[in-house]
Amino acid sequence: MVRKLKHSIQRKIFSGAVSAALVFGLFMGSAAPAAAASNPNLIQNGGFEDVTNGPSSGYAAINQSNIAPWGTTEKDKIMELWVSGFGPGGVLYFRSAGAQDGTTANGTIGGANFAEINANAAGAALYQDVATVPGALYQWSFLHRGRDGVDTAQMLLGDPAKAYDTVTAAENDGFTDLGPDGKTVADQMIGMLPPGTYAQSAFGSYDAYYGSTYTYLATGANNVNTSTLIPGSGGTTLLKAGNGAPSSIGPDGWGPGKWVEHLGYYTVPAGQTKTSYQLYAKDAAGGNISSGNLVDNAAFYLVAAPAPVTISQSQALPGGTALTKNVEDGFTPGTAADIIPDPAKAANYNNKIPGVYNVQVPVYNAGGQLAGYVNSTVTITQPPTYPVTFTDGFGNIITIVNVLGGAAATAPPDPTREGWVFAGWDTSFDQITGALTVTAKWIPKDGTTPPHKHKHKHKPPTPPTPPPTPPPTPPTPPAPKLPPTAPPPGPTVPPMLGPTATIVTITSAGVAASANPGASGAAGSQGAAGSQGAAGSQGAAGAQGAGGTPPSGADNSPSSPQAPTAGTSLFGFNSDNWSLLSCMMSVAAALSAILLLVFIYFRRRKYEDYENALDDQGLLTEGRMEGLEDLRRRGRLLKILAIIAGLAAPAVWLVLDWPLRDMVLINQSTPWVAVLFIITMALTIAFNIRKKNPEDEPGQEKEEKLYLTYAK
Repeated sequence: MVRKLKHSIQRKIFSGAVSAALVFGLFMGSAAPAAAASNPNLIQNGGFEDVTNGPSSGYAAINQSNIAPWGTTEKDKIMELWVSGFGPGGVLYFRSAGAQDGTTANGTIGGANFAEINANAAGAALYQDVATVPGALYQWSFLHRGRDGVDTAQMLLGDPAKAYDTVTAAENDGFTDLGPDGKTVADQMIGMLPPGTYAQSAFGSYDAYYGSTYTYLATGANNVNTSTLIPGSGGTTLLKAGNGAPSSIGPDGWGPGKWVEHLGYYTVPAGQTKTSYQLYAKDAAGGNISSGNLVDNAAFYLVAAPAPVTISQSQALPGGTALTKNVEDGFTPGTAADIIPDPAKAANYNNKIPGVYNVQVPVYNAGGQLAGYVNSTVTITQPPTYPVTFTDGFGNIITIVNVLGGAAATAPPDPTREGWVFAGWDTSFDQITGALTVTAKWIPKDGTTPPHKHKHKHKPPTPPTPPPTPPPTPPTPPAPKLPPTAPPPGPTVPPMLGPTATIVTITSAGVAASANPGASGAAGSQGAAGSQGAAGSQGAAGAQGAGGTPPSGADNSPSSPQAPTAGTSLFGFNSDNWSLLSCMMSVAAALSAILLLVFIYFRRRKYEDYENALDDQGLLTEGRMEGLEDLRRRGRLLKILAIIAGLAAPAVWLVLDWPLRDMVLINQSTPWVAVLFIITMALTIAFNIRKKNPEDEPGQEKEEKLYLTYAK
């Protein structure tokens, strides 16, 4: 099982995380990235300084519970701590990182304590499990030193659930060498991640002769590299460090040590919310793995976390800054051109086809080197379409265009009008976020009155006194009707010419009619047949006289006859509203019908199961089948009628209330829907009273056992 898990992980993340780690090796000859500073170190007690009942000098073997939250895979759960200045055998004294020549003081970087990975047995690892963000990029590092010569360690990172859970699982991976206790090293590896799968490649290893690789200045201005890159240390999972003897021993017998800092990067796989950070002793000088591999200052920092982005097709593809968050000081996400989409969907992503895309965001250190990738997500949506209406300012629509949200509308050609000069549009339409009306602006010529978009904002000029009304004239042959001079005429309905024909002219000001061709009423008035009723009449004092000039105090804005306004009262009864109560009752009736349909299926299954149980016992006789069929038919008609009424309710509501414009509580559809709702509920209740279950069959004492078995 563990082998299957291991191979599955190899297929899923080696193509991502390990490939990215190999890329790091291309840059190993340059300066290393700035150490993490603003994001916290996720490894607690990374310097082994917080110890309960720890040693004040020399070394001590301590249970892992006293060095929380560190743990060890050694079966005895013992960890070995050294105090700076300890010299096993009195040959070479080991001080923590940062110790200077000629002094016995603790190192300025490593503090007082450091640990040996294996205390008593070979094959173990020290570990902590930390919470991580799937897809995020992390930086790992630790200080390392050999004991008896050059030691080799490995950094293991992965899902704790993928660790070895049995000795056999580790032995199946080849860990069959015998340790000093005569058992295979696999005996100490329960809880350890398989090294062959989860060992991380180093970005680089650095000679930390007097300190760690980086010193963070108090001013925060720079992260200063105080060490030298060890050639060939990048791109490998084998992390080596020597013990610094004998050339490093000073005249006073103290050596500054030969600490090395290993550093690399890790992208958390999808779905992994916890990561196990493990320091594994791969090999040691002299071949005794239980001795050696001193470690200190373990660190695990967040470099950048994913920030999923949603855009519409009209927007530009996002760059790394938008696709990441919590970016560590000294690191920079790539630009939009650097983003790497899933190769299978790259064409769709680049063409902004709507969909969800997994992308890799490269992250670079202060020196411009690729540190690793953040796995983020881009969702591209189809933006909504909004109507943009262009009008001429005189009540006429020039054109209506549908524009994608966020895009710009294209204006029609500049309109023209006699007596006016077009002066542009009244509002911007560069980025459309909703329905918009754009109106033309005009500059009048020769004192022409500008159009008014809102009524009664300006008082029109007083019209000239109309000429005397001419006496009636006898009918004359039909002649073309001259259009009025103001406002401009609209389309004219062709007259039906004849002795008593009526000519109707439709203009932007309303409808004018005359009883005879050529007659204009009283001096061009819109009275008589052209009136709009008592309240809205334009006859008498409100007439438009000979010149068609609006009378004083009247509105000269272009207008058209208004349709009756839909009722909006609470209990409005007209065809332009829909009832909330009708909607609720129709939905409830439909849900009841749907539940009855579902019940039909389960009821049939219940009878079939019961009959099968009888048949298995040899008790299903022909007479009994007829009896069961009679039980099944109980309430069938009620059920069918209830379903029909329930499904009819929403249909009736939609037919009576369509189109759904203004909402009211009740309207003309409510009584009809209420009747169907009551019928549905009544039939449903009657059916539930009338129906029978198979166990309601007249019981027979000799078959009680069968019934009880079926009931269970």
